Amino acid sequence: MSVTKRSSREPRRGVSWLAGVVAALAIGAASAGAVGCLGIAGNFDIVAEDSGSPPSTLDPHRGADAMTPPIDATIGDDVSAEAEPAPQEAGDGASAEAAAPVCSPAVTRCSGNGVQTCTSAGQWGDTVACEGGFCMGSGRCGVCAGGTSDCVDGGVEICTSHGTLGATMSCEAQACIAGSCTGTCAPGTTRCSGNGVQTCNANGTWGAAVVCASQACVAGQCAGVCSPITTQCSGTSGVEFCGSNGQWSAAIACTNMACVNGACAGVCAPGAMQCSGGGVQVCDATGQWGAAAACPGGFCNGAGACGVCSTGNVQCANNGVQTCRSSGVWSTSTPCANQACISGTCTGMCTPTSTQCASNSTLQICDSTGHWEAPLACINQACISGACAGVCSPSATQCTTSSAVETCGTNGQWLAAVS
Repeated sequence: MSVTKRSSREPRRGVSWLAGVVAALAIGAASAGAVGCLGIAGNFDIVAEDSGSPPSTLDPHRGADAMTPPIDATIGDDVSAEAEPAPQEAGDGASAEAAAPVCSPAVTRCSGNGVQTCTSAGQWGDTVACEGGFCMGSGRCGVCAGGTSDCVDGGVEICTSHGTLGATMSCEAQACIAGSCTGTCAPGTTRCSGNGVQTCNANGTWGAAVVCASQACVAGQCAGVCSPITTQCSGTSGVEFCGSNGQWSAAIACTNMACVNGACAGVCAPGAMQCSGGGVQVCDATGQWGAAAACPGGFCNGAGACGVCSTGNVQCANNGVQTCRSSGVWSTSTPCANQACISGTCTGMCTPTSTQCASNSTLQICDSTGHWEAPLACINQACISGACAGVCSPSATQCTTSSAVETCGTNGQWLAAVS
């Protein structure tokens, strides 16, 4: 048997040449498929080597039984240098006989993460990688994979079906994790929990509260100068309360008490004084009375100060009344008019030692109790304005040397003689 190629240019060849052709067919089939193999092999005549039977031709496109008139080919042991070259692959301009069109020219499609474009020959061209690494179903390069989402500035950004980035949707009071809003708070935000600050974690959950030391939590921040509800002393007898804003209130006075550790306590205001027997007690810083200190004069007035008298006491001074003041000293004397001062009280009907005329010849003196003593006669005198005066007792008479009579007047003087 021998194979005769349908060409008038080729001489007849031997069986060894046929083996070379079969090898070529095997190589072509691996790279171009069945159609390509047929294109490489062409149409050959198979004839008997002894030329005893008429040659026949096998057309691979028409089947094993399709025979054509043989064209003689010289049988040889080597392949002619003028054998036809191997056909090109589909997509590289192969002939219509080698590969039928599989696509419409200029149409694109995705191949992995790249784009293939249909050539004018109806074959898919080489894959061109997308710069962004994403090829959409329509055969267009995009910057993202359609339908996927990502986190941008705390919001969700969704990739459109065209491979373009859509508008960022904010995660209200949530965190964006793996392209989805989740959690109960926005990362980095803060809120107050008791008197501590909670900070939202990256996963959208609140962290443990951090206590505001000596401050108040206001709008998610530590502020102010004190912790709400705490108290402190203002001076020794006032209490200040810390408000919810971390600021101290105006001081509230402790009435007759002291402020101790931010609270009113004790029984007296620090520094206050009171009398205890004949001494003075002073209130200490804790609101308690100290031991009494004796007053040198033995008198402690109501204000808790040593003095020369006890507050409210009275005494007589210069026939007047003096009252002891709260400072422990005597007031100015108030005179007893036409009376006597007895034991700090005005009494009687006359001023002691004062005098008056009981008659024109008798005199009365007021005693120390404010009462008039018994009348005293004015000897050979008259009582004039509470005093004995003159040279004779009123109404007395005497004879002159001329035998005339003189009478004493009410002023204690002799009147003119009468014969």
